[in-house]
Amino acid sequence: MLVPGAALIELAMHAVTHVGQQGIEDIALEAPLAVPEGETVHLQVVVGETQQDGQREFSIHSRMDSDDVDLGWKRHATGLSCATVDVEPVSPVQSGASWPPPGATPVDVDELYAGFAGRGYE
Repeated sequence: MLVPGAALIELAMHAVTHVGQQGIEDIALEAPLAVPEGETVHLQVVVGETQQDGQREFSIHSRMDSDDVDLGWKRHATGLSCATVDVEPVSPVQSGASWPPPGATPVDVDELYAGFAGRGYE
């Protein structure tokens, strides 16, 4: 199973808000997190010390239960928290936005998913 990037973002959001930050300013998804069927994965979210500007660096790592402990942890994402929130979030209903946006065209993703499956991501 391929863990969606949104799940990694949620992990990061939870971690940075748990230590008093307001959210995420930047995140780089570096490597996919693939969990083989029947495998147990250990996750580690590391939040660094507060920097002079009030931000904190964070990273997300994994290690499979079957991995050799000496192999260490694989990094999947890194980023930076934001110390303050500049604007109030606006919901799509409040902004008048509609989904899908006018002029949007559907995209066939069958080929995309077939390519992922060919690389072992399901």
